[in-house]
Amino acid sequence: RNGTPDGNAFGFGVGSRHEKFLQEIPGLWHRIEAQSAPVTRMRIIGRNNLCQEMLVKLEEVDTKKRCCVSYETSCESIDADQRVVTTTNGKKINYDLLVGSDGVNSTVRKLLVETKGLTEERYLRNKFWKSLKIPKQAPNVLSPRDFKLLTHPSFKGVVFPRFPEGQTALVFWNDSCPQNPKGIETIGDLTRAMTQAIQPKASKWDIAANVLFSGFGQNKASNTGEIRVEFDDDECKRFVESKTRRENYIKLDRYHDTASRIALVGDAAHGMYSLLGQGAACGFLTASILAKSIQKAGGDIPTALENYSAVAVPEGHAIADLNLLPHAIFGSLVAKLLSVPLLLLNALRGKLLLKRVVSDDVTYQQIYRENSLLVMVCRYFWKKDRVPFFDTKTKLA
Repeated sequence: RNGTPDGNAFGFGVGSRHEKFLQEIPGLWHRIEAQSAPVTRMRIIGRNNLCQEMLVKLEEVDTKKRCCVSYETSCESIDADQRVVTTTNGKKINYDLLVGSDGVNSTVRKLLVETKGLTEERYLRNKFWKSLKIPKQAPNVLSPRDFKLLTHPSFKGVVFPRFPEGQTALVFWNDSCPQNPKGIETIGDLTRAMTQAIQPKASKWDIAANVLFSGFGQNKASNTGEIRVEFDDDECKRFVESKTRRENYIKLDRYHDTASRIALVGDAAHGMYSLLGQGAACGFLTASILAKSIQKAGGDIPTALENYSAVAVPEGHAIADLNLLPHAIFGSLVAKLLSVPLLLLNALRGKLLLKRVVSDDVTYQQIYRENSLLVMVCRYFWKKDRVPFFDTKTKLA
């Protein structure tokens, strides 16, 4: 019930887009506020905390006990033609509508790709990532309310607040080093590198990045003297020894199969990078679109599924492409020279990309149109950098 412990989990950024959907459930948003860390223009909440609060609220409102939650089991197989799901504990469940919300490595999506003609475009980012939990620091070291960019010769990343205290560092590095960033083999290597990365810097690219991320605030530590950061040895040991991961890019031609009455939502439908912090928001969006499509169709599931994909797919494609931004702004010199002016131009027009993305009054498709030339540049360099996905147990994803 309390979720699966995951040392690499780094939480969700919950902004106005997320709040828009969570507010539709009376009383839920107040629970989220109580379990999250406030930062500029959003809140940070752990994955398990968010799931737990939503589950508790579901049980409160389900007074007629129409919902049954099964723990300590998972999907073993799906007979899409007979519409039967078999779980790992041997239970067979007949369904009228099966919703696959089983994440980026979705079993349900794999079934539809292999047997129902669903077209999948899936690649991995050419970076590995890990996260590091940092204990609470003095405010002049790391602000409890702001993001801070990490800059180091071996890696890039960001530090952001964690509930109830402390920070999380999200670290990315080139996939030529399969276990850890170059030069990091021990706890001492990690603490020295992280301390160096946290020191204030102001290169021209950092300034441009600050403009991009100005909607989220930046930690404005003094440039006088070295910032001394405290680390937790157990967390550093976990970081050094843990497996690496990659971010996914997933596009599907549709988010459903009419004949088998299956729909996909969340990361099962639209895998994307984490830069813009919209994975969970897009998951809430697709779930909301599906629910409203069923309601509008009066229970006609086939019609509802067709309408669902017609609305949800363009939004999912738009935000997945917008999240390809790292291939340009953190890429080669040529990529930066092409992309940063486009970002600054939109900022001068009052349409700063990151502020538009976290706003709940503009669609992802509209933001895509406003940044179509930038997306074109990003996709060009993405095609050079991307790593094909191979569905094997040894592939890191």
